Amino acid sequence: MRNDSSILVRHVIAEITKVLVLTTAVMVIVVAFGAVIRPLAQNLLGPLGVAKYVALATVPMMQFALPFAGGFAATLVTHRMVSDNEFLAMSVSGLSYRSIFRPHLILGMALAVIMAILVNAVIPPFWAAMKSVIAQDAAAVFVATVRDGKAFNAGRMMIYADEAELLDAPDGVADRVGMRGVVAVEFGAGGVPQTEFVAESAVVDLYRIEGRAGQSRLLMKASMRQVNVVRLQDGTVAFVPEANPDAVEVQSSSDRSPNMANLLDLVSMMRNPDVSADSAQRRAEIARLVRSARALALADAQLRRGIAVAFVDDRSGRRYELRAAGIQSGHAVGAPGGAVIIEESQDGRLLRRGRGESARFDLAPLDRGDDPATAVRLSVTLIKPTVEGLSSNWPETLDGVRFETTLPAAALSADALEEEALAASKNAALLGPIANSISSTVGAWVELRRDVVWEATAHAWMRLSQAVCAPLLLLMGAVLAVQLRRSSPLLVYAIAFVPAILDILLINSGQHAMRDGDLLWGFVVMWSGNAAVAGIVWWAWRKVAVH
Repeated sequence: MRNDSSILVRHVIAEITKVLVLTTAVMVIVVAFGAVIRPLAQNLLGPLGVAKYVALATVPMMQFALPFAGGFAATLVTHRMVSDNEFLAMSVSGLSYRSIFRPHLILGMALAVIMAILVNAVIPPFWAAMKSVIAQDAAAVFVATVRDGKAFNAGRMMIYADEAELLDAPDGVADRVGMRGVVAVEFGAGGVPQTEFVAESAVVDLYRIEGRAGQSRLLMKASMRQVNVVRLQDGTVAFVPEANPDAVEVQSSSDRSPNMANLLDLVSMMRNPDVSADSAQRRAEIARLVRSARALALADAQLRRGIAVAFVDDRSGRRYELRAAGIQSGHAVGAPGGAVIIEESQDGRLLRRGRGESARFDLAPLDRGDDPATAVRLSVTLIKPTVEGLSSNWPETLDGVRFETTLPAAALSADALEEEALAASKNAALLGPIANSISSTVGAWVELRRDVVWEATAHAWMRLSQAVCAPLLLLMGAVLAVQLRRSSPLLVYAIAFVPAILDILLINSGQHAMRDGDLLWGFVVMWSGNAAVAGIVWWAWRKVAVH
């Protein structure tokens, strides 16, 4: 009997597996072509890109095709066996229904393991590769976005244009795009608009930089002609014949959303959300803001003791000493009836001295190569200056100078950094506008870290639920095929298809709820579909066992 049982197991598993493989192949190809419709409609892919995209999409689409294919294969094969009285023969020969359904249970467990491996380890790299296929043709994405009348978001820069076209790229440049009627906005700390460019025309060059471990970066460098430049913070307007903003990073292969992360990466995100590239970048910016707040606090204490505060301009090598009574609301102020003094020197030789009513401190963009976690750069503006020295052409604003004093590093732990940043954001009496920058940036960082944890948690539970869903649909199809043996197999599958669809919809609905922060309700919704399918399997099994 044991040998007969093993033969039965092998025979049934082989029959179901053949139908399962064929059904999966057909469904995967159909769904993969459906996945390419959107990028194809948006002109984001060429003929070669379409072929590569479809080939890569076949693997991720298996997570949707396998559960339905398993249910269909089990329904078809089991219904044929029942119609041919094979189940009756096995039952008469002394096999219990548990033994008869053992192959389905074994195959279901194997399918669950396969699904778990697929969704947690195999599929995520393919999602990243699919994204990379579109990113490799970033110039086409750029042109298609502009022609649709939408703004193209590139890191900390957003570009809109009336016209855009691909140009021949010189050596060393991956792609070149020419534009007319250009409006570009450059964002600073906390995503606050900093500078606006309105240009008659512009050329955008895209550079691909390959890194270690197969990682790559996509950089964008814009060159604009006949440009009106507006500094949004102080309302300064200037016209220049040419403007060349710093290069910005458009896309990095390390910037992966949770659906591109394997299970270990998801667990890392849940424990430490700063492993996310966006969160890590925002944290580094907050560390710089906190260091700026510390620097101004130290400068204020130093000025109140009558000690000058020294700044250094690394580009020119010049040194500046500021003397004032203290700092209030982000301004260095003089004593009653006194002035704020800034002295400029180089190689120990005094060049000139500026006097003003006050001096305003603003955060300045980092120079290339600066580490945002450690560097502090400020713009120091002397209000209504009068000059003594060799030249009356005093640089009213000292851009990108740094404190000569070595500053202590910002807090390392996320909680300590958040606490210090929140405390600094409430110290507007000292920091002024910098306190607002810290407040907006730390708020965005806290929200981003929370969203990373929620999304990683939602993806982890969704993948587990999908892995459990696959064997349940297979068992439901098999048991309903016996219970409804007098109906056609397609009708049986149609009946099983309704709860299967509802199960998939509930899994995705629960995932969205968990991503939005409703973890308990999302968990209940996500698993309610599997619970319903398990209930149907139990009900049908009891019916089969009785009759």
